[in-house]
Amino acid sequence: MRHKIIHSYKNHVPVDTVFSRWNLITGAIVLLITLTFITIGWYFPVDRSRLSLVFPKSNSQAATMTNGSGKWTVYEITLETGTNYSNPYSDVSLKAVFTGPNQQSITTYAFWYGTNTSGKNVYKVRFTPTVEGSWSYSITASPANTELTTNGTISVAAAPASAKGFVRRDPTYPSNFMYDNGSHYFLVGQTYYEIVRHALVNDTWKQAIDQSASYGMNKVRLLISHWAPGSDRAYSGLYPFVMNGTTVDRSRLNPTYWQKLDDVVNYLYQKGMVADIILFTDTSLAFGTQAQDEVYLKYAMNRYAAYPNVMWCLTNEWEYTEKPTTYWDWAGGVVRASDPWFTNGQALRPLSLHNKTSGSSGGKFSYFSSSWPVHAIIQWGIRNGAYTNGDQWGYKSITNNLGHSMPVVNDEYGYMYESNTTITMNRVIHRNVIWGIRMAGGYGSAGDARDSGNGSNFYIADWQYGPEYDDIKVMSNFWTTSGREYWKMTPQQSIITNGTRAYALGQSGKEFVVYAAAGGSVSITIPGSGTYSVTQINPSTGAATTLADVGAGSSKTYSLGSTDAVLDFTVKNNPTPTFTPTPTPTIRPTSTPTPTLRPIATITPTPTQGVPSADINKDGVVNVFDLGLLSSHYGQAVTSSSDEVTKNCDINKDNIINIFDLGILIGQYRL
Repeated sequence: MRHKIIHSYKNHVPVDTVFSRWNLITGAIVLLITLTFITIGWYFPVDRSRLSLVFPKSNSQAATMTNGSGKWTVYEITLETGTNYSNPYSDVSLKAVFTGPNQQSITTYAFWYGTNTSGKNVYKVRFTPTVEGSWSYSITASPANTELTTNGTISVAAAPASAKGFVRRDPTYPSNFMYDNGSHYFLVGQTYYEIVRHALVNDTWKQAIDQSASYGMNKVRLLISHWAPGSDRAYSGLYPFVMNGTTVDRSRLNPTYWQKLDDVVNYLYQKGMVADIILFTDTSLAFGTQAQDEVYLKYAMNRYAAYPNVMWCLTNEWEYTEKPTTYWDWAGGVVRASDPWFTNGQALRPLSLHNKTSGSSGGKFSYFSSSWPVHAIIQWGIRNGAYTNGDQWGYKSITNNLGHSMPVVNDEYGYMYESNTTITMNRVIHRNVIWGIRMAGGYGSAGDARDSGNGSNFYIADWQYGPEYDDIKVMSNFWTTSGREYWKMTPQQSIITNGTRAYALGQSGKEFVVYAAAGGSVSITIPGSGTYSVTQINPSTGAATTLADVGAGSSKTYSLGSTDAVLDFTVKNNPTPTFTPTPTPTIRPTSTPTPTLRPIATITPTPTQGVPSADINKDGVVNVFDLGLLSSHYGQAVTSSSDEVTKNCDINKDNIINIFDLGILIGQYRL
């Protein structure tokens, strides 16, 4: 009973429909009695070796722990077995249960890593603690295998300064992303679809990541199951599964490929960049039977879900896969159910899929009515033919998809140097696109269509400098280095009374930004109240010019010259953001030092930090009286008109008094 309640609390399983109120309260009492005996054991002399009855000694002599250095960092447990499984990918299941402070529980599964030099099968468990303190773990195998059965404890320190937690959709400002620590994530994407096949050949892919990061890019789109082996799109390399000629055996892994994918994801993790993992591609080689696809999806979750820098994309251009919408609704459900870190309260991990280019219809995301997506990915750009100016298609690609409480990401707005029959993506058009997307409140991903000799750079992760990267850095710096609360800003087109291809984004009473894609004359009615400071920024150089202050309620016309320009208006009674001009980037050398993994930390701070108080009656202690109040209100909905006691019983503030509130109370119960 105890494990079921804890497990349900973590994964939001609706156990209210399974257990009656009496069963819940009875279970709580049993838990409290158990806690009482444990407490007595700590205060009075007992033989503490008997505590091993709760966590039996490990039968495995090969279990090792590496990596993690505190909260929100990845720990890895490695186990080995001499058992010669017919198919080690699928013949054994290793369940790992981690129990932390306040009885938080995370259940994940091991994955087969490959064989070592001794011929033993190697399995790994990856785990990221979400709170600091002491965590215990227990790993069991099915079918039973004593070499793959172990347990232990991890002492988790406070998060290091570089660790922000998992990337999630912001529940308060749901058109934006945030981290678990409350800071916001301004997504600027890069596209390197087949970076793993490149990495199997040499290490120059690291330069592509380093250089992308140096220009303000913080996400890389990459494939697990790539396009056809031997294609001219990239290095021929290997495939994630065993190949029999030109046929893929989806029941058997190719460990070498997955180990190289580990290197790529881990390198991005060390660099503070997001790995946008695309699970399928629009080719028949990417799919097996539905049962095989389910095993594959769960395996990918077991292997990569613990990385806080991972977000999920089910497939590229789902329409070309010839799979129906029901298949993708099913696959989205598998991912959500199999990722132990998918949910943190109302903040969800990004999950979506990619639409095909959709002509002049507006690039609408196809799955707004489904229950599984967390953000909307679209492809609408140079190949659509709806507009000739990048800012126009960039802006419309986002506004056509707003209003669904999701971030909107144009992950393929057109690649640098790409051409169609009427347009070539030059620097000005590309800069117009990235600003048009942002001025609508959206995000985007770039890519370089040039061929460095091995295939297009956006496929294989070869690096070539282009001035478009300078523009990306200026745009990224403008929104992220000056204290702007961009996640609170929304389109404000009504303040622009005259201007060609001019866009406004702002936050009432604080700040608004105008981007004039064609320059020229722009007239603005200044909103709000007070006085605004005004700065003009050159989006190609980052140079900033201070203009005269303006008062709210007035109308002002600006002559901005013949090229695009940015105007920033900030209310003067607030701290004025100061934009830092972007220096000309310096191309880094191709050699890249190998990142050093950090040791396990052993500091154990107070485990209740950040947990809401369960002191319902506000008498300074969580005890049987609070339990009685919660039980008497159990199952009630909480509204703004509810009395104070009822509101206090809703400990996690999700407007219902249920098992989740009971779990918090039990974790804080004072004996």
